[in-house]
Amino acid sequence: YNIGLGYHAGYHITTGGDNTFSGRNAGAYLTTGSRNVFIGKYATGNNAAIVTGNDNISLGTCAGLKVTSGSDNIVLGCRAGCKLTTGNSNILLGKSVASDSTFTGTYNIFMGSYAGNRISTGTHNIAFGSLALGGAVLVGDYNIAFGIDAGRKYAGADNTGCNIFIGK
Repeated sequence: YNIGLGYHAGYHITTGGDNTFSGRNAGAYLTTGSRNVFIGKYATGNNAAIVTGNDNISLGTCAGLKVTSGSDNIVLGCRAGCKLTTGNSNILLGKSVASDSTFTGTYNIFMGSYAGNRISTGTHNIAFGSLALGGAVLVGDYNIAFGIDAGRKYAGADNTGCNIFIGK
């Protein structure tokens, strides 16, 4: 069973089950995904693409807006992860975290306004602080950034990284 509260909340659900939707268009394009929680106006719900991801939590206006098949993601904050599409197992907390580039990366943790803001395909990255790893299109892997603007200009390349950035 599914629970939907709000205009078009869970509107296109077909066979997905155990989902909770609350807010205008929350989870509106979810069709077969299960065990998701989408709360907030357009939370994982306004991309006009079929959504099949499972076990996602999106809380906040436009949080996880473009998710299609991504699973096991936790996205909290206004516009957090709004361009996350197929990435899995990410934790995104804060306003506009990982929100400026199409995002398919996995196993990332970003906390703080605009942290990891332009991540694209990077994996296993951790950033705490406003704009940490957030200024350049990030495709690098295995990076850690702590503090405001830490690693902000770092972009890396696929399968490169292993950097630690501390402070501004």
